[in-house]
Amino acid sequence: MAIACRCSLGKFWKGPGQQTALPTYIQKAGIATGIFGKETNVNDDSYISPGWDRFFVLGGASEGHYYSDWFNDQGSRFNATNAQYMTDLIAEQALKWLTTQLAAKRRFFAYIAPHAPHVRATPSPGARKMHIFLRLFILK
Repeated sequence: MAIACRCSLGKFWKGPGQQTALPTYIQKAGIATGIFGKETNVNDDSYISPGWDRFFVLGGASEGHYYSDWFNDQGSRFNATNAQYMTDLIAEQALKWLTTQLAAKRRFFAYIAPHAPHVRATPSPGARKMHIFLRLFILK
């Protein structure tokens, strides 16, 4: 059964339901929370969804834009340049936060949701760096 709502515009998700979403419970348990990448199909540049200590999410309705896009970075607009590939930028922000959590020996929950590939699959020029992520976090 399909839900008849305008979920793609964020009106359904950005409401009272967020107060009981997973990150709010994780945060209340004393675990650091971070979201990096795509949260919903539409975000603004000032609203931080409940439950997130670190918030770096794709802004606007950015289907298929992998360069020169903008993000909501902790409630402030961050404009990426023509040289900043979206997925690499998301990975850099996530790795920076994860490294800080590990160094502080904090428990954490990281939700990393790269937007690519959508519409057209533009590969990352830095795709060869994936081994860094795997070595640091997956294999520990």
